Amino acid sequence: RGVSLSDFESFIDSFLSALRDYDRAGRGEPARKSGHPDRRAEAVTAFRLVEFQTGSGVATIEPELVSIEDDQDDQLPVHDMPVSLTTLRALAADLVAERPVPEPVLDALGKACRAAGADGSVCIELPDATTGPLLVDGGLLARMALANNTDGHDETVRSASGRLHLLDLEPDRLGI
Repeated sequence: RGVSLSDFESFIDSFLSALRDYDRAGRGEPARKSGHPDRRAEAVTAFRLVEFQTGSGVATIEPELVSIEDDQDDQLPVHDMPVSLTTLRALAADLVAERPVPEPVLDALGKACRAAGADGSVCIELPDATTGPLLVDGGLLARMALANNTDGHDETVRSASGRLHLLDLEPDRLGI
């Protein structure tokens, strides 16, 4: 029976956020970034909607050739693959192989799936893909999140709760 425009907008925003976060994390930068997207982030998400079929909501997108540099005269050569398609292919390859993906990317993909409904999913089909279509759903995202947590790559304490009994301040050291 269709999807509301606000849910479709949420899907698009979340999907583009996943691509931007994946690209930033791949370059060693913090995945999340607030504010207006920079030139690189715009290039990573430079896709054009060329067809939309109703039913399951099949959107056909094609990459646009845009410059990553601020200089508008510096366009990508025709024979190179656009950074948007390169990023999407790399993300899909990591998801198919269930390799660790940054948590913000998984969160954004989860939001994109939920925009399609409680049990929503996103199917990514790339031309010349050897693995076939990739189904991104709650099951895949849960396995990926579990793999991220058990790989030991991220041992940073993100939060702690309880009562603060003692705070020990020494030069170059904080003890709680």
